[in-house]
Amino acid sequence: MVHPPAVARPKPATVRSGPLFALALASISLIGPLAVHLFMPVIPAVKAALGLSDALAQLTFSIALFTMAFATLVYGSLSDRYGRRPVLLSGLALFLIGSAISAAADSIAVLVLGRFVQAIAAGIGVFVQNFVGAAFAQLYGVFADGTVMPLTETTAISAGCGLLVGIAPFYLARRRAAASV
Repeated sequence: MVHPPAVARPKPATVRSGPLFALALASISLIGPLAVHLFMPVIPAVKAALGLSDALAQLTFSIALFTMAFATLVYGSLSDRYGRRPVLLSGLALFLIGSAISAAADSIAVLVLGRFVQAIAAGIGVFVQNFVGAAFAQLYGVFADGTVMPLTETTAISAGCGLLVGIAPFYLARRRAAASV
């Protein structure tokens, strides 16, 4: 039996991403935890600055957690419809907008709106961890079974960093006040 000559098929181009890609994914996965843990230490300062009750000050924290949980559910469907890149980039842009609104807030309504927008966008970090994490692990051959340990470790690291960065200004202010006495 005579076989027809094999048709040369071009090899698919493989994109080997470098450490910059890994750093970008890890940074994006930090957005959600930073949105939560960076704000937690400043709740007393927000309460004092805006003259809020304890319940209203904690509402700005609770709304972020609640919204981020539901936003994460939506990112999967949006990613299926429009692709990962546009969803990721729009989430990052939305996070910047929410952060700017929160930073410029002079009332509780504006702060809650800013935290709400920020939390919608912060869900992209959780989405990146869950959806892109396996591809990251496969791409770099970190774990043969495809676990996403490198990205989940960034969550723990970001929680610690967020608390340290959030507490540092208060610590330094107290040291200065104690030194001036």
